[in-house]
Amino acid sequence: MTKSSKITPFMPLTASLVSEPLRNHVDPTSPQQVRMPAAKNLVPMRPADMLTVLAVLLFDPDREVSDAARESLFGVPETMALRGLSEALPALVLDVCAKAFSDREEALVTILRNNATDDRTFASVATNGRGRVLEIVADNQKRYLRHTEIIEALYHNPHTPMSTVDRVIETAVRHEVMIDSIPAFEIVAAEIRGDAVPGQENTRFEGMDDEQYLKLLAQFGAFESEKPAPIPAEMENVDEEEPAEVEDEVRFADLTQKLAKLNLSQRIRLAMVGDKNARSLLIRSPQKLVSTAVLRNPRITDMEVLNFAQNRSISEDCVRLISNNRDWTKNYQIAYALTCNPKTPARLAMRFLSSLFERDLRSVAKNRNISVAIQRHAKKTLEMKEKRRG
Repeated sequence: MTKSSKITPFMPLTASLVSEPLRNHVDPTSPQQVRMPAAKNLVPMRPADMLTVLAVLLFDPDREVSDAARESLFGVPETMALRGLSEALPALVLDVCAKAFSDREEALVTILRNNATDDRTFASVATNGRGRVLEIVADNQKRYLRHTEIIEALYHNPHTPMSTVDRVIETAVRHEVMIDSIPAFEIVAAEIRGDAVPGQENTRFEGMDDEQYLKLLAQFGAFESEKPAPIPAEMENVDEEEPAEVEDEVRFADLTQKLAKLNLSQRIRLAMVGDKNARSLLIRSPQKLVSTAVLRNPRITDMEVLNFAQNRSISEDCVRLISNNRDWTKNYQIAYALTCNPKTPARLAMRFLSSLFERDLRSVAKNRNISVAIQRHAKKTLEMKEKRRG
């Protein structure tokens, strides 16, 4: 985290967190000349008090004071920070420090080992942590079993080794803790029960080792941020199939070969953390748990969803998931594309007809690629709109 990054604690910090002798330095009603020296770390304080005061002043209503506190907090020397973080600090202060010191491994380790640290801070650290930090999070079984957001954070963090993810999920399942948003839980639960996962083969295939898998995640842009691509206001032929394209055909072929070496759990995780190239490949997977996992990827864009809605080769399960997502279907082009996709169940496609423009209703009514029931319903809806228009 940089000095300009916004720090959002899980609850607002108040002056009551500061010890009585120092409270005047953080009270918003105190004059600026009283608060500013503390914000600049010029007031003699114990390391724990210093971190608490700076954490509170970070949210001071006076921008000059808060900026000074931010500068001081990010600049706290390592030895002083570690001394303060090892004491019994308020959980909110530890949370703020975890975000401010997100690039300091020793500081994060000290925070995670502090008994006062909140479970929500563990989840926050697990979201972007690496190496030893993630090991400590994953070893804290009691915390992640009672606060499943920690498991989700570990799963979606591409830096978490796959072996660690598998271990955490298996432990959770054995303790009857399930997370529906992560399909891998269904696989592990079935294996523990001795059941087959419907339609899925090679669930126990060894797959890649951790080092190989992390390299593959890097190739698929799991460690990079993506800028969402907006859907153009006007698009032609939206009912045409337009599968997502991969820029480099050689790279595409190479990545496709590597996908064959993954076991089912690895494919699902790649679908949920990988980039656009990974999503465009895995949406076509014949394995339902893999293809539908693509649609749970938090980086997926409306433009990709539109391409999937237009694509007549993707599974009906994926089309159904898109159709039932209100955030996606409130987009006109996506709703229209779903109406024209023969994979869309008739009852779902009919739901979108009333919102279509008359010209698009005419097109749907004449579209022989979709069911007769949808064509008839489109024609009836069009007649009703024309009648109301007079």
